Amino acid sequence: MKILKYSLLVIGILFAACAFAQPQAQEYIYGSNTYDVLNAVTRLPDGSFILAGTSPPDGDSWQDVYLEKLNVGGTGTEWTVEFGGWPWDEPYDVIPALDGGYLVVGATRSGAGTTHEMFARRINPDGSPDWQHEYGAAGYDAARKVFAHDGGYTLFGYTRLEKFGRSDFRMLRIDTDGNELWHADYGGSEDEMCFGAGRAGDGSFLIAGYTHSWESQDQDLYMVHVNADGDMLHEFYEVADYPYVPRAVIGESDGFVIAGTMYAHPESEMPSAFLMKVDLDGNIVWRHDYTDGMYAEPRALTKTPYGYALAGFAYNGGQPDGWVRWTNSAGNAGTEWTVGGDGWEEFHAVALLGENDLLLVGLSTSTANRESDFYRVHVGDSLVASPERRTVVEEYRLADAWPNPFNSVTRLRFETNRAIALRIALYDLLGREVLTVAQGFVYAGAHSYLLTGSTLASGMYLVRAYANGTPVDQKRVVLVK
Repeated sequence: MKILKYSLLVIGILFAACAFAQPQAQEYIYGSNTYDVLNAVTRLPDGSFILAGTSPPDGDSWQDVYLEKLNVGGTGTEWTVEFGGWPWDEPYDVIPALDGGYLVVGATRSGAGTTHEMFARRINPDGSPDWQHEYGAAGYDAARKVFAHDGGYTLFGYTRLEKFGRSDFRMLRIDTDGNELWHADYGGSEDEMCFGAGRAGDGSFLIAGYTHSWESQDQDLYMVHVNADGDMLHEFYEVADYPYVPRAVIGESDGFVIAGTMYAHPESEMPSAFLMKVDLDGNIVWRHDYTDGMYAEPRALTKTPYGYALAGFAYNGGQPDGWVRWTNSAGNAGTEWTVGGDGWEEFHAVALLGENDLLLVGLSTSTANRESDFYRVHVGDSLVASPERRTVVEEYRLADAWPNPFNSVTRLRFETNRAIALRIALYDLLGREVLTVAQGFVYAGAHSYLLTGSTLASGMYLVRAYANGTPVDQKRVVLVK
């Protein structure tokens, strides 16, 4: 028998890592005694929700598809179902089926072989499984997103013929019974990996992920704009000096919005989030690289009444926490928020809960056995209000450096509720100033700075912050070379 763990936490405090109003939130942690994770959440037309993830049957060592139906408002579970075969099945998206029930897609490796295939499975309205089909030619394929349309469904993912060979984006069309009608592949001469897709108001799609083609030395941005018949309209690739990987896409009436991860801090090898919009003619409308925020990796994206919400995880002075960043409709950064325990938390999907609030799903290891559990968080975005509205925080605050101890570079974060002349300096244990980290006029809000210790000796140092010439906070850091 599977043993379920369940806990509910209510949070309504000011988290130290954020200089904006903090939402009230409810955390739900539950699952078996081994690996459980939620990968997808979809709000249904009646206001209820369907969740998809993976869980071991009866606490065993292999992974089955796990579906959970929540009631209207997402406060209770109506039913759960698991299905699959040895050794591994994992869903990445779930939507309402055209003829009632649900359609779940992902990757399956059930049987003695080591390859995995795309799969699509229809689920009846009561949660009982209906038909399932696999797609692929004994290679390594997975479906990441699915969209319904007249006469069937369109799946997006990737295909790879050999375990360590090149892969391409794949668009696959099936009918209402799951039979394949056609597929199309997109990519260069090397490796392309799809993580997301979105559908615009004109019925076209944007497929997004990374490429190793076109002289790429790392994982670089790659996106393909196609019409409903799979014809390529535009192709985007960008070879940068650091990895730049789209992870989530949403379609709008006039184009697409894409969230992803960039590694623009080569000295620390830590990630930052980015958000960009492209129009239907293939032009970049705007792009924001949030390099002055937390070290964060988005995994999901949704539209809100104020703009957008990115969700994933952030390194917040220890193990990663679940992370959300709200923006306005032009992508300008607003509230940044984290939640979690003393383990590892991350969000894989997000949906609107009511008009303003968010329902976030993913995984947590903040439990007694330190195994991954289902993690569901209901966030009161209505308490955050508009991301343009700042809040009253402590007068001044210098957050803990991250990472700490550090080898060569660490990040400092200073928060103020008023405009000040800011100075941040580094001192050795004899009280001698050895480095000026930051100096200048700053406005109210959160400000991020890099402390580089390449010219310093290993040891303990004191970081001190001054507001208008008066010391207001200090932290210890340890440099290890």
